[in-house]
Amino acid sequence: MSANWQEKIESHWLLKAWAQSMQSVLRTFDIEGAGASFDVSVQAPQRQQWTSWERPQWFRQDLDIAPGAECRLGAGGATLSALWALVAGDAGADDQAAAVETWREFLNQASSGAAAALTGHFGRPTHFGPSEASQAPGADWPAVDLVFQDSRGGTHRVAVALNAAAAAGALESTPKLSEPAPPPAAPVVSRETGDAGSSLQLLKDLELDLAVSFGHTTMSLEDTLKLSSGSIVELNRAISDPVELLVNNSVIARGEVVVVDGNYGVRITEIASPRDRVKSFF
Repeated sequence: MSANWQEKIESHWLLKAWAQSMQSVLRTFDIEGAGASFDVSVQAPQRQQWTSWERPQWFRQDLDIAPGAECRLGAGGATLSALWALVAGDAGADDQAAAVETWREFLNQASSGAAAALTGHFGRPTHFGPSEASQAPGADWPAVDLVFQDSRGGTHRVAVALNAAAAAGALESTPKLSEPAPPPAAPVVSRETGDAGSSLQLLKDLELDLAVSFGHTTMSLEDTLKLSSGSIVELNRAISDPVELLVNNSVIARGEVVVVDGNYGVRITEIASPRDRVKSFF
C-alpha cells in the first residue's frame, strides 16, 4: 500500500460523496420517519472493532475505474438489524436473512451515488458491480469507517476498503478536474407532515403482482389428469371464510369478495402489520 493512500482516502472527495449517498439512502429506508438525522461522517478505520463484530457481513463490489479494482464493505450484525428495522418499522426485528438482503440493497444504492461522483469526475460512465458475499479485506487495504447513529442513539460503522487497483485509480490517477458536486440528500420528512416526498416515495413506484387466494387443496397426479370441463374441485375454505390477498406468495391481507362495476374485488377486513407487508417485498 502506498504510504499516503490511507491518509488520502480519509479526506478524499469520493468517500465524502459516498457518505452523503449513504445518508440519502438511510433517510429513504426510514419508512416510519423515526426522526434520526442519519448524518454520516468519514472516520479513520477502527479495524479492531471489525474483528469484534458479531455476525459480520462483508460484500465485495468490482469497480471499473481500473483492471482488478475492487472495494469491500462490511458491518456487524447489529448494524444489519438496524437497517432492517428501518425498512420493517420494527426496532426489534430479528430476521437475519431479511437483514442481509436489506444490507445488500443498501450497499448497492449507496454505491450508485459514489459511482455518480466518479462519473462526473472522470467524464465517463463509471459503475460498481453488484454486491457479492466476501471476506474481510486485508490489513494493507486503505479504508475508512462511515459512521452514523440510528433513531435510538446507537452508533453504527460501515467499513469501506479499496484494494490497490481501486486506490490507484481513485486516489492516484484522478484527472485534474473540478471536484464533482455530492449527490443531493433525500428530504427529511416527519411523520406529522405526511409529505409526498417521504421516505416511501421510492417504494411507491414499484409495481407488485397481487393475487387473491380462495383456498387450496391437494390432489394426486392421477386425479389431476382426470379433470375436465365441468369438474368440481373442493377447496379447504368455507364460503363464509375470508379470501387471502398475497404478494410474493406472502399473505398481506384478508377480506371478502365483492363486485365492483361488473368486476370482482376484495374488501379488506384484516391486514398484516407494516413489517410483515414490507418483508413480503424481499
